[in-house]
This record gives sequence, C-alpha cells and structure tokens, in this order.
Amino acid sequence: MQMRAVMRLTDQVRALPWLAATCRGTRPLSTSSPSPSSSTAPPPRQGKSPRFVDKVAVLVRGGSGGQGSQKHGLPGGNGGDVIVETTRAADLAAMASMPSTLTAGTGGHAISHREGTRGDDIIIPVPVGTIISAEGGYRIADLDSEGQSQIVAYGGEGGSAVTNEYYNGLKGDSCRLVLELKSIADIGLVGFPNAGKSSLLTALSNSRPKIADYPFTTISPNIGTVVFDDLMTARMADIPGLIQGASQNHGMGHAFLKHIERTAILLFVVDITGFQLSQNSPRYTAIDALTLLLDELELYQPGLANRPALLAVNKVDLPGSRELYKEFQRELREVVIPRRNLSIKTVIPMSVHDGFGVAPIKVALRKLLEDQLQETPALQANFQNALFS
Repeated sequence: MQMRAVMRLTDQVRALPWLAATCRGTRPLSTSSPSPSSSTAPPPRQGKSPRFVDKVAVLVRGGSGGQGSQKHGLPGGNGGDVIVETTRAADLAAMASMPSTLTAGTGGHAISHREGTRGDDIIIPVPVGTIISAEGGYRIADLDSEGQSQIVAYGGEGGSAVTNEYYNGLKGDSCRLVLELKSIADIGLVGFPNAGKSSLLTALSNSRPKIADYPFTTISPNIGTVVFDDLMTARMADIPGLIQGASQNHGMGHAFLKHIERTAILLFVVDITGFQLSQNSPRYTAIDALTLLLDELELYQPGLANRPALLAVNKVDLPGSRELYKEFQRELREVVIPRRNLSIKTVIPMSVHDGFGVAPIKVALRKLLEDQLQETPALQANFQNALFS
C-alpha cells in the first residue's frame, strides 16, 4: 500500500478562501522535495517570444489516480505531483516559452495481484527569485534559493476502498498559477539608451550582450556574473534603456522599471555628451539626463531613486569631455544633490571603450555590496549560492 496521507483541499477552503476559486483536487499545496520518479517540464515551444516576459500564467494538473482492483482489494497508483523548482540554469527565455498547461503522470492501474505504480511527477524549472501566486493574487511561495521546490498540484489518490466502493482513482489538483520573476540581479545598470550599459556589463562580467551604436540595442535584460578579486560573485543586469515617460509606461517602461525595483543596488550610467533619443527629439545634457532618470524612478515608486547607488559617467575619452565633466560635477554638487536625498555613494568617470575607470567601478561595487550584505539577508544568501554553486 502506498503510504501518503490524504487531505482534501476542500478541508482548507474555510481557512484559505483563494483555494475554492483557484484549485480543485485532493490535497493542499505544500513544500516538498521532488519524487525520485519525476520528469522535467516539456521543452519550450519553438520560436521567439515577441514580448518581454517575466511573468507567466500556467494551468497545472496533478496526475489522476489509477484504477484499483476491487476483486483483489489492491489500490491503484497515486497520480504524480507538479513541482516548481529553482535552478540557475533557468532564465527569462525559459519562462517566456513555458507551456500554458502542465499535467503530471497518471497513476498505474492495479493488475492481477499487483497494486498500481505511482505516476511520474513533473518538475517546472524556474529561476531563483520566482514568486508563485494563485491566479487571484494569493502568494503561495517565494523561492529565493537554489534547489528550493514547491508542490503546486498533488496527484490524485489511487483507487481503493478508501476512495469509493468502485475503487476508482481520484483526480489530481487543478490550479491556475502565476509564476513571476521577483529579482533578476543584485546590481541593476540604469541609464538611457546607448549610454554604454551593455558595454560596461561586458567589461565587468561574463555576459556578451548585443552592442551597437544605436538606441534600444537591448530590448530585454541581459544578466552577467561579476567575479570580484576575493572570488565573491554578484549578478548584474543591464536593464533595457529607459525613455522619458517610462513611469507612465511609455516604451514598456513599467516592465523595465519593475526590474530596477528588484535589484539591491543601482549603477547609473550617463553619457557625458548627453542624450538624444532621435534626430527629432530634444538633446539633454548629462546632468539633465541624470535628473530625468531620477525623476522617472521616483514617479514610478517613491524612494526608488534613493536606493544605494554608484554613478558612472561614460565617454570621458571624447574631445571636449574634460570640460563637460567639470561642469557635470559642479551641477551635481551644487544643484542636484542639495535638492534630492540621493544615496549615490561614488561618482566615477570612465571610458568603457578603452577600459578607463572600469577597475575602480568594480572596487566601488564590491564595497557597496559588502555594506548591503549587512542589511539584506536575502542578498547575502544570493551571494553564498552564487559562490558555492
């Protein structure tokens, strides 16, 4: 006889009302390790997703229980479970192409003098930092570490005298879930298009994003791993370039701002020559560009612009940049900082083209991350997972 307790979801409805609207089945959702008899979710659908995706809705179904043998008094096999499990091998692309419905294996029927075998579990691989919620918004689990798992749909009980007089197996849980990536990195690169964020990510990490001399080269976050001299590691994300009005969701602004919100510290990147989105758009000075960035962050979420941050001023190798940088420093010191409660710890001039300033940025990032480790346990856990994985 398979030893697994039966507890019906309907017994939980009074305590957790969301269950009645989102799940049907035989057992409550709970955390568990995957069964040895399990399979990974099917391969992603072919083709690239045309949209930036960091949140997916999925219908999960536990496997149905197998038919028992009334004649021999033998139970059918329990259905398999659906399990969400974190792995660093999963990424945004995997989430974007996830099948809309996932069903675990059906339990085997009792045959002759043998009870039915248990159905295969199905494992859904997701990135570390994934939130699992019921479709109605109830948060089921927050998966913050490597290898953490959550059963989201139990398989049905195999048919026996306990289930009904005909030894029919029970259906598994059926739930509509939302899987959302909560945090994509420890460090977020923030700036307007073509400021040099992708090039800086390449210089600091193992990432090789697409780089070109036109705006919007990056259309979804690129993530790289920065390895510091003491072998500590951190994830760095090149957030797609913002535009003015991002806080009102212009140019997919909310999708990108949400990821900035989910990083521990910010690394602003500003082009010392200023910013112009197109030939028909106004040209902003470097200090204006920084002010606009701060405004967009603050309009999206008050206090976001005051997150611990560094400021890298790029392209200081260009003709006339020395004078521009002096003026930038003066306006930053005399105008911007006094008017705002900024948490920008360090301002570093750089030329990512020839590598000038990259090493000081890396040192400053390590120091700032060390400060944050003392205040943010989750960030410390991410560091440890990255270091020993």
